[in-house]
Amino acid sequence: MTTSTQNRLRESLRKAIDRSIRQNEIVHIDCAGSDIDDVISVLDELTDFDTQDIDYVELNEPNCTLDVWAFSGEEMIWRLAVTV
Repeated sequence: MTTSTQNRLRESLRKAIDRSIRQNEIVHIDCAGSDIDDVISVLDELTDFDTQDIDYVELNEPNCTLDVWAFSGEEMIWRLAVTV
């Protein structure tokens, strides 16, 4: 993945996380053309592992969708549905 592509992916995911936190909702984001491993890598970069843990499940639908969430203790912090 090129640096500019990675930067766009990072910015898109950061905005989606911010919206999920702000609106307390599952945010759907289309990252078509991105590799699942790249998406997970960027999400790892955006997560503060001192205060949060993330997990995900891969849903096999017509397109591959990742159901990704971050939590702290028992509290859900943000949740995304990422289509790749």
